[in-house]
Amino acid sequence: MEGIQKLGKPNKSNKTKQSFLKSVDSLEEITFNGVGDLITISFKYFCVNQVPVGQVFSDWKENMRLELLQKLAEYTKYSRTHWKNEFSNGLPLLAEYGKFPKNTDFSIPSNIPCPDELIWARFRLMQKVRVCGFFVSKSIAKTYNVSENTFYVVFLDKDHRFYKTEKS
Repeated sequence: MEGIQKLGKPNKSNKTKQSFLKSVDSLEEITFNGVGDLITISFKYFCVNQVPVGQVFSDWKENMRLELLQKLAEYTKYSRTHWKNEFSNGLPLLAEYGKFPKNTDFSIPSNIPCPDELIWARFRLMQKVRVCGFFVSKSIAKTYNVSENTFYVVFLDKDHRFYKTEKS
């Protein structure tokens, strides 16, 4: 058995190791505490066939795409309630409409499951620019074991045409 070294018993009194393990335990508690309430973003139902009413990523200038990514990253740091209570120019950053708006230039894409049971919403990015989509209802979340805090992005709306009765 040449070349094989015997491994000794682990040193349970290694203070550096114990200190590290304690810090990892507390870090996990802090990092993942309340994570279930945070918004997640999905592009599973992103619609690319309602141009020019809605847009696709290549329609937006680079600075708008960058702004979108930065805002979406920021939106995932907090809960739905937080964003419904944050305002910019008198409008909430997150508005939940319930049913699909009637006064809209968009139409519900055919691949959206049970659209009448969804909570249609929008995030305000800047001036008239919106990201529109939906959250699932509590009953759908429970039935299909999905998060009711996932925002499914369906439309990019740079001209405020998703919910036209809102002040722009």
